[in-house]
Amino acid sequence: MRNGFSILEAMVVLGIIAIVAAIGVAGYRIYVESVQDEATIGNLNIATRAITTDYLILSEDIPAGSDLLGIGGVDAPCRRHANEVVRYLNDVKAHKNQFRTECPLAFNGNRAVKGDTTAYITSECPVPKSGNNVLVPRGSIMVACTSNNVTLTNDKFKLYTCACINERECETTDVDDACSGDPACLKTWMDDNPEGCASPPNY
Repeated sequence: MRNGFSILEAMVVLGIIAIVAAIGVAGYRIYVESVQDEATIGNLNIATRAITTDYLILSEDIPAGSDLLGIGGVDAPCRRHANEVVRYLNDVKAHKNQFRTECPLAFNGNRAVKGDTTAYITSECPVPKSGNNVLVPRGSIMVACTSNNVTLTNDKFKLYTCACINERECETTDVDDACSGDPACLKTWMDDNPEGCASPPNY
């Protein structure tokens, strides 16, 4: 009869413990990332609901206060509304990117397009580009206009938001290329691709 473990047995036990620990750490990381993605989606839904509500308030001339799109009213260009949504999420709600704490939660995609190969949400948060496509960092919400200078009463007015989840960075889509110039497709692409994220035009 012998007492204790041999070196080989001890090494096997330690190896099993290491494997179990590694699986646990990986599983925990995946869990944390899924919670962070859910938080990003929650913030996106807050912005979308607020934009929709304010759009109705302004377009129907309802006498009620407006937190987002009310700055400048129906005569303000889309880009001004986009900036206000970004300010609302970052400053009023004080939300941060769940994955990159040096980055704010929201940014104006039209402004980001202005850079040549890299634009900046802030000086600490560069945004890489592929042509006119913006690579949205995971955990970020992009706010953009399909046409910067149109007002809310113009039928070309479209203010849209999209969030990057489940990927390190999400590439926006060149809608002109995706639709091959088809006018009907161009008109409805945003509605037909609710999970998509259009490449924004220059600010």
